[in-house]
Amino acid sequence: MEEIASDNGVILGCGYERSGRKGYMQSVLYVIEQEGRDICNTLNIQEGDKGKIGPLFTHFERYCIPRKNVTMERYKFNTRVQGKSESIDQFVTDLRNMTQNCAFGTITEELVRDRIVCETNSERVKERLVRDDELTLAKAILACRADEESKRQIKTFKEDETVHALKRRPRYQNQLRRKEDQKFSCGKCGIQHEKRNCPAYGKKCRKCNKLNHFQKCCRSKRKVHGLEECESNSDSNQDEFFVGSVTEKRKTEIVGDECFTTYKVQGRNIKFKVDTGAQVNILPSAIFDKVSHVKLMSTKTTLTSYSGDKLKVKGKCQLKLQDKQFDFFVTETEQSPLLGLKASKDLGLIQVIMAVKPEQNPITAFPKVFSGLGCLEKPYHIEIDKSVQPVVNAPRNIPAALRKNLKDTLKDMENKQVIRKVVEPINWVNSLVVFKKPKSDKLRVCLDPISINVAIKRKFYQLPTIEDITRMYGAKWFSKADCSQ
Repeated sequence: MEEIASDNGVILGCGYERSGRKGYMQSVLYVIEQEGRDICNTLNIQEGDKGKIGPLFTHFERYCIPRKNVTMERYKFNTRVQGKSESIDQFVTDLRNMTQNCAFGTITEELVRDRIVCETNSERVKERLVRDDELTLAKAILACRADEESKRQIKTFKEDETVHALKRRPRYQNQLRRKEDQKFSCGKCGIQHEKRNCPAYGKKCRKCNKLNHFQKCCRSKRKVHGLEECESNSDSNQDEFFVGSVTEKRKTEIVGDECFTTYKVQGRNIKFKVDTGAQVNILPSAIFDKVSHVKLMSTKTTLTSYSGDKLKVKGKCQLKLQDKQFDFFVTETEQSPLLGLKASKDLGLIQVIMAVKPEQNPITAFPKVFSGLGCLEKPYHIEIDKSVQPVVNAPRNIPAALRKNLKDTLKDMENKQVIRKVVEPINWVNSLVVFKKPKSDKLRVCLDPISINVAIKRKFYQLPTIEDITRMYGAKWFSKADCSQ
């Protein structure tokens, strides 16, 4: 083959016929550029085929397209698997492109169908396809497409709910993590430590003998209060009382908040504390030992303090106060003798007053304020936007059962100068709204101002803030405006 050269932009094919297809050959050689013409010079083209386009393209295809290995192409086809995120259309397209180099012949469609059944990424679709005895490639593709569409729709239904959960969970976990890292002042041990790491846990208090707190943080004051009868588990005949308001005596006694009275018992002046919350009388054993000629009687009564502690009762005795006999329970506590509610009433120390002074009814106290209709000092003028087109609403039908009552109501409102009768032409007409008041035969007459509200010029005022509300500190009386007509 003679060499192909270019001279002054005109391509000449040496050895090719210069007539007939000469122009077409020159165009092909021009398009393939110099690199293609160099390859053309190396092609082994027979003498009879020189100058023909068909043989030239055949030799170029043999040169450019590598030789096909059918065995390797079929191996690639048989090992092709659908990816997790790959759609059925993408999978089928790739399989069909691969079959072009496999030389399957007439069984191409069946082999593509088999690859879909065996290697689809949906086990549910795979079971459905296997059960079909007359399965074709078209049916398999339709089943896979339907399954993908149903998955997308279900995902859309749950999309909003899933997104909210993902947004909330990290924030909640971060808050818990921040709370656990913070230290706080513990009320059980009195020091700062992390949560669930209290040194007082499991320790016994030296003051109240209870667990999980130290003595310096103990809140028990050994209070003895008024007595309340309870049932006893040990003995059904035993009485139990709840003690409620006698505090253990301290070195410093606040008399201003407590009431004491003195009585002479067996020639001795004894100072008693008056407690209206107590249901029994109490006498300490130290004072009982100083009183002579008083017999101590046994008792099964139990006294329980406000904190739940049991008071040790030695017995019961009778003391004479102002020619009256009273029962006292003798206890081993260092406290003032106690007079309960019943003894205090019998001795005339207290009086129970049940009378309650009623407050004066403000309607009775100020009759002029609550009678008639109140009016503003000056008539209020509503500003109307003149650029808005006036609207005349048609009158609404009134039920026959309400017409007489409505006529009387309008007449009464006209007499009170709430409304006035209009006979001259006007631009705006609003509809009348009438309904009966609950539990009454009276009517409520209103307007439907939906049309005129658009034309009313609004006056703007600054809304109060929290700082403005605090200026009302100390105020006792508040009122609100209520238009009744």
